[in-house]
Amino acid sequence: MKIVADINIPLIKSAFKGLGEIEVLDKFSITSKAVRDADALLVRSETRVNRDLLDGSKVRFVATATSGIDHIDVDYLQDAGIGFSDALGCNANSVAEYIMVALLHLSCKHNFPLQGKSMGVIGVGNVGAKVVRNARALGMEVLQNDPPRQRALHARHRVRENDDAKALFGNQQDLGVHAVVGPTVHDDLVSQVVPQAPPQAVTDEVGRRPACGGSRAHRAHDVRRPHRA
Repeated sequence: MKIVADINIPLIKSAFKGLGEIEVLDKFSITSKAVRDADALLVRSETRVNRDLLDGSKVRFVATATSGIDHIDVDYLQDAGIGFSDALGCNANSVAEYIMVALLHLSCKHNFPLQGKSMGVIGVGNVGAKVVRNARALGMEVLQNDPPRQRALHARHRVRENDDAKALFGNQQDLGVHAVVGPTVHDDLVSQVVPQAPPQAVTDEVGRRPACGGSRAHRAHDVRRPHRA
């Protein structure tokens, strides 16, 4: 079996030692020609996996060492009968802990307690749900908003806590934000939500692409408390 893998996947050679021939390539070298004789392809987020890359190849299995899969044409893989696996949630604990450590750092630096403060969490998936749990453990009041998940749950006739995105900013005196990346969330944050943030708000954005609109997000900051941790 021949495996083509991104050279930046840690320990890739030792992890797959004994399973076959392993060829490690940088992202620019993972081309249709390079994978033509491969049986398996292991990538990171910077390699787009689609028909253009795989059509005519021997690849029967694709894996990405990332939690996001927007670089993978999953429908094509399914139609072509190519197996697929992702690393959904692999870094959720680390990201959630980063958010809380950032807030604790600001709490110590600027001498304000987190207990009793309010937090709005936009995007309550693998990471966001852990942020909600951690914030509540610290005594924070938590509002949460996740429109895509709420729509899916309504379709299955299940009810779940889902606060209005505007309320997260409009009614809060102290605020931390966990923003996921997606077209809907991006539009809400840039055009509706972020400009309403009070001047003392602390926003903490994590994701694979900016979701807080760059300079627009700078409206929501205080010189004593950086708007982005």
